[in-house]
Amino acid sequence: MSYCKFSEDFINRTKEIISGYRDLFEEEIEKNDGYEITLLLNSMLGLAVFTKDKFFDHLTNEKTFAEKIGEINGVKISGCNPGFKDGVRVLRNTIAHMGDSREDYENEFKINNRDVSLHEDIGEVRTLEFNCKQGNINYQVLVNLEKNKLALDNFLTNLCDAIISS
Repeated sequence: MSYCKFSEDFINRTKEIISGYRDLFEEEIEKNDGYEITLLLNSMLGLAVFTKDKFFDHLTNEKTFAEKIGEINGVKISGCNPGFKDGVRVLRNTIAHMGDSREDYENEFKINNRDVSLHEDIGEVRTLEFNCKQGNINYQVLVNLEKNKLALDNFLTNLCDAIISS
């Protein structure tokens, strides 16, 4: 694969992968069966790390993180509302520096990776929670996959669009 504008092409290809993945699991989504999110989490990590390393200097804080991401069914951004550049930096650090402690609950398995929580019920992820904290920035991104199976897809797509438009 050739990249003309490496940073922008990387982000656009990530969006294409997300779209293709959604199409691949369209039948499972319609039947309300499980929806595999491993590739989406890997895409999110790659996007977060890559953005910090290759694209970060182009981002600005003119708009807030929540304004740039926009309204998404099944995604709630709460807490302080940092500028977009600061929000991406703290989200990247939250994802990239996860720990590995685990807690078991009755009928629920919670992976508590420092500030990233995956809540499962009988093998299916129901929610993802990112507690983004660094310095005076403290906000949360809750992705509710029970409410909207495509919430993580939509969050990642909007994040890609927001990065490119900065």
